[in-house]
Amino acid sequence: MSATLRSEPKKATTKPARKTTSKTPTPITTPANDTDGTRIPFSKLFRSPLNVRRTVPAIAIEELADNLKAVGLIQSLVVVPDGDRFGVVAGGRRFLAMSLLVERGDWTEDKSVLCRIVTPEEAEEISLAENVQRHAMHPADQFEAFARQVELGRSVEQIAQRFGVSASIVAKRLKLASVSPAVMSAFRQDQLTLEQVSAFTVADDHEAQDSVLQWVLDTHFQVAPHSIKNRLMQGAVPESSRIVSFVGLDTYRAAGGTVVQDLFGENGFLTDTPLLHELAEKKLGEVEAGFRAEGWSWVERITDRPSWFYSTPRLSPKQAEPTAEDAARIEAIADWLTEIEENEQSQGLTDEENEEYDALTAELEALQNAAHLWSAEQKEQAGVFIMTEGAEIGTTYVGVVKPGAKKKDAASASTAENDSAVPTIPNGLMETLYRERTAALQATLARDSVMVLRVLVHALLMQHHGAMSPRFETPETPHDKATNPAMCAVAEYRLERLNPLRIPQDDRLWPWLLGRTESELVEILAACAMPFVNAGKEDWSEDRQRGSSRDIAASIGFDMREWWKPDADNFFRSLTKSTIADYITEAGANPGDWQKAKRDALATDAGKAAAESGWLPAFLRTPGAATA
Repeated sequence: MSATLRSEPKKATTKPARKTTSKTPTPITTPANDTDGTRIPFSKLFRSPLNVRRTVPAIAIEELADNLKAVGLIQSLVVVPDGDRFGVVAGGRRFLAMSLLVERGDWTEDKSVLCRIVTPEEAEEISLAENVQRHAMHPADQFEAFARQVELGRSVEQIAQRFGVSASIVAKRLKLASVSPAVMSAFRQDQLTLEQVSAFTVADDHEAQDSVLQWVLDTHFQVAPHSIKNRLMQGAVPESSRIVSFVGLDTYRAAGGTVVQDLFGENGFLTDTPLLHELAEKKLGEVEAGFRAEGWSWVERITDRPSWFYSTPRLSPKQAEPTAEDAARIEAIADWLTEIEENEQSQGLTDEENEEYDALTAELEALQNAAHLWSAEQKEQAGVFIMTEGAEIGTTYVGVVKPGAKKKDAASASTAENDSAVPTIPNGLMETLYRERTAALQATLARDSVMVLRVLVHALLMQHHGAMSPRFETPETPHDKATNPAMCAVAEYRLERLNPLRIPQDDRLWPWLLGRTESELVEILAACAMPFVNAGKEDWSEDRQRGSSRDIAASIGFDMREWWKPDADNFFRSLTKSTIADYITEAGANPGDWQKAKRDALATDAGKAAAESGWLPAFLRTPGAATA
């Protein structure tokens, strides 16, 4: 929100009287050209139209007013005489902040203000110089200055009051000031962004911060803040993870688990991973025991769905009418949730309201599920899958019929129950070990760059092939090549390099790749990677559009006119007459009396003008390439 600063007329009318604590105005005794400063009653000041700053955020005025109240006016105002009053030409924000203090009753109008008086000829130049040449202090200096306030014995609340900011902002700045000296030094040298420095605050260990900093500086691309957090909190679990919502944050804390809060993010990190997995294992056991007690023929925990999962029948329960008490409760919860959602749209929700919303949602789901009735026949015929890992941990699939399922006698049911018993190794530990194995495989591959290349080519070929033929095809008709020369060129490039190789599929592919040389692998990689190149949907003629595709195009001397030229059929006939006329002019031709011309004829003329001049629409041109 911004507040437009209004200027008073040069011959100001008498202002309405306000209540002040003093009835005797302070006289002006210093000569009008005194450069050392003149004390002028606030009541004789007004906002001068010579001040070049017209708009200031209202929040900035409020913060400055709080600061002025706490520490007073440090820098004098610059004013220009206007009759018996003085217009403020430099220090407009300070003047507005003092005006706000007067309105609040924290400042009196007869209180004198230190000013420097200048001539009208100097006024606007001084105002412009003050606003244009102002250079904000480096954020690192600001963070450390706040930290020194704490060293002086001031509390967070006292610092917030003195500088007109919230306590949470002070806490964040103090947290930023606490990062390691190496991180702060890199920030001062513009090697880190403010967002990256904020990410380092998630851990207090300076040695860990310095280690991650070295990784960030050694990485050839800009590391995202969340990657810094994940590396610093390696082994911890983000609060947003599915396993946390499954176990419940309150349950984890009640069991003694600790959470590291992130002042600059929405999520904290759970640091006791073994405890979290232990609680997840316990809850999975409770879920499983509940389904077994219901009498399902089998209940299994799985880490991934079997291949037949989507083709097998799924039974559905009968919908029973809820009791009168449950129905009333369901209606009340629905109304309550609607009210909370409306409040969220208008003013947001507090943490307590968010927790209340989650609890009500869970209760509503439980009441609705209670009305689902499974028959004994269904339970005998089908079973339940319980997901135990990843983003679906705790998710259940009820009423699953296994392929070729038959009714089981008591002995076979007992065997099935023993087969689906709790594994001896907790799922959380298994998941951790699988991640360790992946990291170890990557570390071993890092010793052989050519082998890494084979792995990448293997992944791309498997993605391209899938269940399709390993051969690539290209349009053969002259019409296709005439209308889509670029697409045909790409298809032919891939055909010429990949088809002669007779690349095998499935389990034969990896052994085949082991026999390829590095140069052959690079050729295959280039052919496979071609579809991943995307020119995007940006207008390359605009300086603000600096995507990678624009830079690639400029680097290789790309010219769209080599592959496509605008004519009446593929471009101009789809435009309005006025646009066509503009483009004809841009191409260096005369559109004539285009208002009276038919659009088809005008489009034909535009196509000829474009062909003669080599004209191309600006949004398709490559920066630096020759234009019409």
